[in-house]
Amino acid sequence: MIADPLYFGNPERLLYGVYHQPHCDAPNAPAVVLIAPFGEEAIRAHRPLRVLAERLAKAGAPVLRFDYYGAGDSGGMDEDVCIEGMVADAISAHHELVAMSVRRRVAWAGVGLGAAIALLAAKQCETSASQLVLWDPVLNGAAYCAALREGHIDWLAHALDRPRGEVAERVPEPEGLSEAFGVAISEKLRRELISLDLTNCSNWPSVPVFYMDDVASDGDSEDRYGGAASHVSYFKTGGDWKSNDAMNAHLVPLETLNAIVSAIAQPNVRALA
Repeated sequence: MIADPLYFGNPERLLYGVYHQPHCDAPNAPAVVLIAPFGEEAIRAHRPLRVLAERLAKAGAPVLRFDYYGAGDSGGMDEDVCIEGMVADAISAHHELVAMSVRRRVAWAGVGLGAAIALLAAKQCETSASQLVLWDPVLNGAAYCAALREGHIDWLAHALDRPRGEVAERVPEPEGLSEAFGVAISEKLRRELISLDLTNCSNWPSVPVFYMDDVASDGDSEDRYGGAASHVSYFKTGGDWKSNDAMNAHLVPLETLNAIVSAIAQPNVRALA
């Protein structure tokens, strides 16, 4: 497995990434940018994304995974993380991967908030991504903030061995949430999240989209996400990698990862579980 660590981007906004070289000669395979979720979810997703990168590279795709500015091993502090900057980081990773791989087609695969970043980045420069893979995407930012707060309360109550109601009284409402699971949420990021609404898939970029969540193929996906969209296909995942029970478990949902590899290798196949 050849994985090369690197720093890239603007010297004033250095990003850390890992480039996975393709293991075989497959010139028609797209290059792939992996776009991580936010905060503690990025820690939970680290191993699945690394395994996914290795499997994609084994199928002949050059892959770049990276840390946002203010997160992981990139420059900056927690407070520097914001949606505007995350979108810019994803686009920067795209250009870096194109330069390294010399591939014309580039797929973007995002997880959690990273999937929302992929959508926003693709809308900003729609000609960049040839395909989007959205795994458990955050489409409603206000609901996501509320879920972060609830998970944070559960985590604190368990860690401090205190009644949940007592802990909840001390945690601000989503509109004032300043941290979740020990990761800072800046005022700018909070405002951006509260206003984030990507629930209507008819407004998504027109490139092929492979949508994945735990109810995606139950038959009501098109109703839940704004009506039929011919460029969107759905796949039902198994397990909840985001739950508190999954924290530090390093779960690797192989069926989901294999579905992503197949969707990127055969983008014209409509995958329904």
